[in-house]
Amino acid sequence: MRRRYYQCSQCQGYSFFADATLGLDATYTIGFERLLARCSGFWSYRLTAENLDMFTGIRLSPTTVGKLAEEIAGKLAVKLQDHSPIRQAFQAAKGETEFLTDGTSVNTRNEEGKAEWQEMKVGVLAKRERAGGCRGQTKWLSFVV
Repeated sequence: MRRRYYQCSQCQGYSFFADATLGLDATYTIGFERLLARCSGFWSYRLTAENLDMFTGIRLSPTTVGKLAEEIAGKLAVKLQDHSPIRQAFQAAKGETEFLTDGTSVNTRNEEGKAEWQEMKVGVLAKRERAGGCRGQTKWLSFVV
């Protein structure tokens, strides 16, 4: 679907006149933001941009995908800051609480556009029931490659 965007002579911003008439101030729909966030969680920004083009016909640069992913992450952080249904569901869940963390280095570009490595950490707080003990003999499988 193609839309013609018009540039405002005052602010130099672009808009679609129907969006302004309807009072839609968001550039992307919530559904598209969810899709972009999910895709960028699985793939690099370049692959996310390519796959979004293939799946939806929406063409974004990898840089734009990265900026949108950061904006969406910020929105989620604010939303989850005091999201009591999530907290209540976690507290009601059965099992023991555990915390897992991992880290890696990610190749990024700084404000000046220079490539650099930044450390990224991921933490997961989860609950799960403890498994029962092992009964009987342990059987080892061997494979020849």
